[in-house]
Amino acid sequence: MSVCGITAKGNPEQTELIRILMDNQHPIVAVTGAAGTGKNLISLACALQQVYVDRKYDKIIYARDVYQVGESVGFLPGDINEKIDPFMGALWDNLDVIARYSGYNAQDMRSKIEVVPVFSLRGRSFDSKILIFDEAQNSDVNTLRTVLTRMGDFSKVIFLGSYNQVDNKAMSRRKTDLEKVIEKLEPLEIFAHVELKKSMRSKWCAEVDRLLGEIDG
Repeated sequence: MSVCGITAKGNPEQTELIRILMDNQHPIVAVTGAAGTGKNLISLACALQQVYVDRKYDKIIYARDVYQVGESVGFLPGDINEKIDPFMGALWDNLDVIARYSGYNAQDMRSKIEVVPVFSLRGRSFDSKILIFDEAQNSDVNTLRTVLTRMGDFSKVIFLGSYNQVDNKAMSRRKTDLEKVIEKLEPLEIFAHVELKKSMRSKWCAEVDRLLGEIDG
């Protein structure tokens, strides 16, 4: 299956992720895996396929907890959108890849994406939206609950996380809250969890990520 020009290329976990993200049975999906396994690219391609091409949803909400990058964010110039944009490089890089493979206009697709810091979600509600929550391994259970309780009936939320890239030092020596939330939601039919295993970057990227992840920070 191709979504916005992106295919799984024989990767069984990516194939399963595409199937789950494109169905109507799982409005809550968690995607975990090491760096370079395609969490961001596959999730964004599936979201754009449903928003930009199929028009099943109105918009993509792309959220990240910028608190974890440090208090210095407050000293960056500009409004809140200009402050968080430097931390969205992976999003825009993947959008360029999708545009190249799909032939769709990157700026047109970008108009369907609203980038927000997670703290701004409180009090909002989302209907007919796909919410992608990047770097979710850094967030506590209250933040994850806030995200989940913003979603309306016809909506989808996708959590992306890598347990080897935990920046929140309060979680570095224990199980992350994302793992705990996944365990709690596992029995629900509306929930699915896919772990991506194969690195799509250089041959040594996954091994370096694994080895350095063993260092007790």
